[in-house]
Amino acid sequence: MTDASTRSYGKGFNNGNGGVYAMEWTDDAIRTWFFPRNTALPASLLAGAPNTDDFGTPAANFKGSCNVKERFKDQRFIFSKSPRPYTTHSIPTEKFITKLCQAHC
Repeated sequence: MTDASTRSYGKGFNNGNGGVYAMEWTDDAIRTWFFPRNTALPASLLAGAPNTDDFGTPAANFKGSCNVKERFKDQRFIFSKSPRPYTTHSIPTEKFITKLCQAHC
């Protein structure tokens, strides 16, 4: 994977004070998007009903001959709250994760 944005990792990420990562995991593909801090987030994401059709081109798009459903299972994701109390656009981290979980868990 190569991300054209140097703001999504390393010094660029740190100097830009982070951002928001979004991931879509389906039976056909695993996709990720990165939204740097202080850039517009998709309205559907802010509304707690993410529609990845509105997210633009993903930074990573893992699909093809790999059987995602068979090869990627029993995964766990750990959300770590940063030392800062708020994510991009002043959304409280707990509220944001709770909204996503209520909609999709």
